[in-house]
Amino acid sequence: MQEKTTALPENVQATIDHHETAKQAFIDSYDKYKATLARLDKHRKTAQAAHNQAQQTGQQWRDLIRQTDGALTKEITTLRRKETEDNDLAEEFDKVVLEVESIALVSEREAYDAWRTHGEAFHNAVETYDAYLLEKATRVLFALPEAKIIARAMNKRADLIIDETKNLYGRD
Repeated sequence: MQEKTTALPENVQATIDHHETAKQAFIDSYDKYKATLARLDKHRKTAQAAHNQAQQTGQQWRDLIRQTDGALTKEITTLRRKETEDNDLAEEFDKVVLEVESIALVSEREAYDAWRTHGEAFHNAVETYDAYLLEKATRVLFALPEAKIIARAMNKRADLIIDETKNLYGRD
């Protein structure tokens, strides 16, 4: 069986297109956020490795100074200098982590905003499409003579309910 596709009205197609655009914007924004989180994790690990290296170097010269009974050798001086350099490097990586954390917070907010926009666009597209289908189905249904009889009966019933409500509670 072949399906017959008909063009949607302009307003329905526009809301569906807006939803697709908002959906893609959310996907892009979320991907950017995930990539920023991956960068942040990488920089945190690098900073931690730099701190660990500085601690190891510091422990090495402290162990050597104990082994040499307090004598300051060239190797100890070199290790102390290397520890200072490693600490400086670790501090720079900590600064990079802080910078990327602020980028991640902005990226997270952008992803959240895009998610909300996508949700609203989806809701609007569904409502608009449902209203279009209801209108189309109503037109087809009320073209039948039997439907006109049902509509009149429902209309009379609604009038009766309104009259009963007015009798019970009075008029506003």
